[in-house]
Amino acid sequence: MEIKAARLAFIFFTAAVTAQLQQQEEDEDGGGWFSASDVRSQDEGRCNIDVLHGSSLSYQQFMERYAYGRPVILRGLTDNTKFRLLCSKSSLLREYGAHRVRLSTANTYSYRKVDVPFQEYVDEFLRPQSADALGSDTLYFFGDNNFTEWQSLFEHYESPPYVLPLTSGAYSFGIAGPGTGVPFHWHGPGYSEVIYGRKRWFLYPPDQEPHFHPNRTTLSWVTETYPNLLEDEAPLECTIRPGEVFLLRPGIKLTQTSKTRCCRHLVKSQKSIQNRPSSARWAHSSLFSCGGQSDQSSAQAPVQEKRPHGFLSCSNL
Repeated sequence: MEIKAARLAFIFFTAAVTAQLQQQEEDEDGGGWFSASDVRSQDEGRCNIDVLHGSSLSYQQFMERYAYGRPVILRGLTDNTKFRLLCSKSSLLREYGAHRVRLSTANTYSYRKVDVPFQEYVDEFLRPQSADALGSDTLYFFGDNNFTEWQSLFEHYESPPYVLPLTSGAYSFGIAGPGTGVPFHWHGPGYSEVIYGRKRWFLYPPDQEPHFHPNRTTLSWVTETYPNLLEDEAPLECTIRPGEVFLLRPGIKLTQTSKTRCCRHLVKSQKSIQNRPSSARWAHSSLFSCGGQSDQSSAQAPVQEKRPHGFLSCSNL
């Protein structure tokens, strides 16, 4: 009995050490999504958005301060270590490489859709964004998930506990190459969590419309327009990392671009069952160093024709 007990303890200890080493390896190489050729942005910019630990904010405080007001970034809400491991490059290609995924163009209205095997997307499309390429000529995997085929992955994700009342949700998962993304567009209520890498967000109030071209990439806006903004034109902004959740309030308009290959994150969009206006309206944009994003909102209506409550956003992967 003593020998058997010692053997079981040894097996358990070995398994624990193996899991820890695997997690360390995944952290060091971004789950296999980083590559030596990736160009990473060293400038994360300033952060003028509230960043709080989940333990310091009750649900009542969240509802009073942020649910229909300013954006907020929360840390330590959940532990998605297992989900993160399942999202490594080797794991996803092994489980879903033969599955077809739907790609969208990286411009504001994203009318064009292309279906390819996930393995082909990773091998052929997951490339750094060319500085002079148009968003309408860039294809990337952003939402449009087949929930039946990907359910075995999503079921391991632990979602944040903060949910708007009278809403239902749906997950959306995406992976994009360095510098890819879309211009500003409106976004509904929900949250965004980075699984690997970093994501930089820019936000504007809807009554302060940023200047951008719907077919240009967010990367071009970040490199050409953003550095020349006057002080009163500057957006709210912050960079989020794995384990941090950016809560998006109703009516957000966003654009997305990615700066490194391992750009992946998961978003849960909340579909309102009962209309309720927000007390503040913002527009936002985000920039990824490595992460992924998903989105369920419609961006087909031009900004001047639709002014929803909430945020205008742009994201750069």
